[in-house]
Amino acid sequence: MNQSQTILVINKKICCTNIAKMAEKCKKNNVSLRPHVMTHRSTQIASWFRTYGIDKIAVSSFNVAEYFMEHGWDDITVTVPFNIHHLDQLNQLNEKIKLQVVAEHLSTLEKVEAQITKPISIYLKIDTDGEILGVAASNTAKIEKIIQFLHAKKDKFIFKGFLAHPYHTFLCKTRHGVNSIHYDTILQLRKLRNMFQSYFPKMELVLGDTLSALICNDFRNISEIQPSTFVFNDALTWKMGACKLEDIALRIRTTVIAKNKARNEIVIQSNEQHLTRNSYINVDGKPLYGRIIKKVENKDILLGELNYIHKMSLTHATIKVTPSEFFKIKRGDTIEVIPVKAPATFNSCQWGLTEEQEVIHTMPQKKEWEAYKQK
Repeated sequence: MNQSQTILVINKKICCTNIAKMAEKCKKNNVSLRPHVMTHRSTQIASWFRTYGIDKIAVSSFNVAEYFMEHGWDDITVTVPFNIHHLDQLNQLNEKIKLQVVAEHLSTLEKVEAQITKPISIYLKIDTDGEILGVAASNTAKIEKIIQFLHAKKDKFIFKGFLAHPYHTFLCKTRHGVNSIHYDTILQLRKLRNMFQSYFPKMELVLGDTLSALICNDFRNISEIQPSTFVFNDALTWKMGACKLEDIALRIRTTVIAKNKARNEIVIQSNEQHLTRNSYINVDGKPLYGRIIKKVENKDILLGELNYIHKMSLTHATIKVTPSEFFKIKRGDTIEVIPVKAPATFNSCQWGLTEEQEVIHTMPQKKEWEAYKQK
């Protein structure tokens, strides 16, 4: 690699170790693992799952489902609620693969019911804490109407169960907070199952959260989990105590292009395309866009929390450093950055390079454009 080039580096060995650990955890807890591939949207990375006996995936759109179907995946759940404009894609995919979709409103089911060409497997999206997507777990009257409709239309819909994605775990400041949300979510889903099990005795309970999958150890009553970021991990999952530094498989490798002593700032070639504008609040109360690693005698050294990316632009990124570190870093030095959110970074870069020099691609954006043109 040209040392002056900014590049996304993927450690395949760490990725596979992360996959193996999650697969083993699910096996131990008797819960099915369906990785959510929107973290990378890469068929190459998805193929690594197969080594560990994983043959099903989750995605967030029908376009991505089609892309992975074309690459040999035949058991796919689309986790974002579908609408009437998805009907053609839904029918086409449902004829070719084992497809599961998600619904959240009765009106959508009523509108598409007559046009479904083959019975479709449905999960009802449940909102367990004020999220935008899903039926509020407390709105049992609304849930019951949907359940009754699905029960009456069993020739068109195969009701699988309830699916929840407690995104608010990422707002927690401690592992204890994640555990609390996890168990509260399970309690809410279990309550709903007990209420409506007479309609569908075999209904499943599914969770889609990454932090709880990494941190929690009790998955009783849960049939399936759909974590995503665990494949890479990142600064945020690490900050939450959900992984160790050595579990992070993705970094941006770049070079120092300028220094400013008056402000104790180091400017690197990487920019917001590589790192995106995802951040969290650092110990000094300011937004942090990435943690810094430098090589010293071929060893990776993680710089302290007061050495971090604190400004982003379209052309470069700026690292705030302590006075002692300022003089240790030279123009032209190679710097590695741990991104705050690995999925956003990988999808923004569109490709990365493994330590073995294998080029890893995400789903081409042109595929989205081609899908749009066909409508």
